[in-house]
Amino acid sequence: MSGGLAVDETDADTIYVGTLQGVLISHDGGQTLEPAGASLEVDKQAVSRLWTVPSRPGRVYATAKDGGLFVGQFE
Repeated sequence: MSGGLAVDETDADTIYVGTLQGVLISHDGGQTLEPAGASLEVDKQAVSRLWTVPSRPGRVYATAKDGGLFVGQFE
């Protein structure tokens, strides 16, 4: 299974969604989604886990299904 869902702990309307193609972001509680703007490595697009940390607003962490850790900062 690929994917994941994380809510920005400082802004509940900001949601990150992990997909087979990378990370999508929503700023309206999930009504619309768009590519997050930062890409994972080409051969590691499938996200297996996604999370945020309250002390780092706008930052999302993702692990790829095929290994590796991605850290993205989104405003």
